[in-house]
Amino acid sequence: MTLTLDREPIAAPNTDREALRGIETLAQSGHDLRVSAGDESIGLPEALRLILEQAAHELVRGNRVSLLPLGRMLTTRQAAEMLNVSRPFLIQILERDEIPFEMVGTHRRVAIEDVLRYRAQRSEQRREALRALSREADELGIYTD
Repeated sequence: MTLTLDREPIAAPNTDREALRGIETLAQSGHDLRVSAGDESIGLPEALRLILEQAAHELVRGNRVSLLPLGRMLTTRQAAEMLNVSRPFLIQILERDEIPFEMVGTHRRVAIEDVLRYRAQRSEQRREALRALSREADELGIYTD
């Protein structure tokens, strides 16, 4: 798998699940959290506590986690990888104005938020098409018990 952004999504080994549950519980408690290293201790800012809580929640459930810095501009190669399409196909999508882009010199740049929005819309369109096919199959009596 090629790197889409700076790092691959992170997965936690099963042996870490108990510790992650504890971290999730602490993050949800509303208490001030601190990070300590040696003699130093720093209070965890609220934004980082929320990220920690969400990350622990997903890792406990066996999901992989990745941070995507919103506001970042992607190359067409990176955007194509996120959408799991070829770069030439992405260029066609951009030229049809389905995803906004900016020109930086002779290169196209795409906002990560726009790529994520397009991916979510595409997923919803696929789900709706499957629901329509399922309804049609039910109406035609193709699947019966």
